[in-house]
Amino acid sequence: MSWSGSSVSFEKEVAIVHAVLMEEMTWPEIRDAMDAGATTVIIPVGAVEQHGPHLALGTDALMGEIDAVELARRLGNALVAPVIRPGISPHHLSFSGTLSLRKETLVMVLEDYVASYIRHGFRKMLFFCSHGGNYDAVGETVERMRKAYPDCYFYPEPDLLELLGTMNGVGSCDGIGPEAVGAHAGDSEASQMLAYFPELVRMERAKAGFLAPFDSSAKKRLFEGGTRSLSEIGVIGDPREATAERGKRYVAATVKLLEKTIRDCDAAAEREKA
Repeated sequence: MSWSGSSVSFEKEVAIVHAVLMEEMTWPEIRDAMDAGATTVIIPVGAVEQHGPHLALGTDALMGEIDAVELARRLGNALVAPVIRPGISPHHLSFSGTLSLRKETLVMVLEDYVASYIRHGFRKMLFFCSHGGNYDAVGETVERMRKAYPDCYFYPEPDLLELLGTMNGVGSCDGIGPEAVGAHAGDSEASQMLAYFPELVRMERAKAGFLAPFDSSAKKRLFEGGTRSLSEIGVIGDPREATAERGKRYVAATVKLLEKTIRDCDAAAEREKA
């Protein structure tokens, strides 16, 4: 199971994961869940890329699945698609092991996911980017899919800077500044990995990286000049004070933001019908 070896291992949590994670369900179980009203599918779009000297390359994909499962549990009417693990990561390719798809490749995969799930009867979809490099490709795909499938609904997702702002709010409660919370392999991601996949964290190797504000200018430098233009070790933030307890709060805040987006959209749609 995807969460084996993590802190989420007791029986109740395992049962919940199997109830929403399509990759670990049988087709009759998925059919029955849809008949019971689960016609929303959450599609995590992750990455396989360097996360500094202390976090595994699968960090974005692993945590994207955690967020998606927690969101599906809270919504009560959603299932979670298999994570799209490699993403668009050319800015990390100077670090060993990083895998990057071409934009057109990811777009075709996204389109095929949509076509498959619509054929089975899903009518609402959320692409959740757990990797910042995927936002443009996902956004463009969603716009095309809205035109191609007018009878289906594609939820918007918070943009990267909004998500980072949410993470900064969690860090500030513990006196962790936004520069340390970071945008890549900093306190936020290290804490989340400690909470759910501690066996994939090398805290003894954790070092501070880029510690200036991650604003629109820094974001532009990252995507145009590559990660090394900001940090030679591939870290944007400071993971040295990361804790598992704070990691659970980072996840809860992410899921709360996503849930609010979905419920606000559903409420707006109901008002339009009235």
